[in-house]
Amino acid sequence: MRPNTVAKFAATLLLPLALAPAFAADSTVELAKARKCFSCHKTSTPSYGPSFQQIARRYHGMANADTMLADEIKTGTDPHWIVNKHWGTTDMPPSVLRAPVTDEEAKQLATWVLSHNK
Repeated sequence: MRPNTVAKFAATLLLPLALAPAFAADSTVELAKARKCFSCHKTSTPSYGPSFQQIARRYHGMANADTMLADEIKTGTDPHWIVNKHWGTTDMPPSVLRAPVTDEEAKQLATWVLSHNK
């Protein structure tokens, strides 16, 4: 192969790898929409629930933040927050009152939410 052909061939192979993070983010946004996350949460401003940025800031620097947040996404606010509310006057409803989320989806959503730490 000529050098120019090799470069084009390499670019063709590497382009999908370079774009993969953007596609992953897009698919997570679609997942968040499908699971109705945007019914209570917005990206940067509080709504019924805290914004994704507020959540990311709260969990920033915590050991196992992704696991803790994935668990809360999957099950709702831990019952120990009932007396002392986790986010002011609102709680994440239990899973029986929301669109079902698998363990893998909860991990994917948690990673995505935590990426909003700006």
